[in-house]
Amino acid sequence: MTNKEVIERFLKGEKKGSTPLRTIRGEYTETKGKTLTIRECYKYTVLINYETPIAFLKKNKNKLTINTTKWGSTTSKIQNTIREMATRYGYDITEVQPAQALDFTETLTALM
Repeated sequence: MTNKEVIERFLKGEKKGSTPLRTIRGEYTETKGKTLTIRECYKYTVLINYETPIAFLKKNKNKLTINTTKWGSTTSKIQNTIREMATRYGYDITEVQPAQALDFTETLTALM
């Protein structure tokens, strides 16, 4: 599955091919692409690039938060693709600045 296909599934909320998993913190589903993983938790759906959460959706709210921290050219391309597709789908987008990225990552880590 390409990164673009994973991003599209993330934004559309598609669950086909998801793997149900269970941890101490609860149940969630996971869909994996080459470098991107969609992890669906209780109130949020998180898009993870390698091990870093780069975007999350609050369920049933049409709100998307994108971590805009720059790690490299591939991550920047992924962030731009997320932004473009989310705009096309009509999401309310919030971008988290690099100074806020630690709080963003800690919050998502606590949810996973």
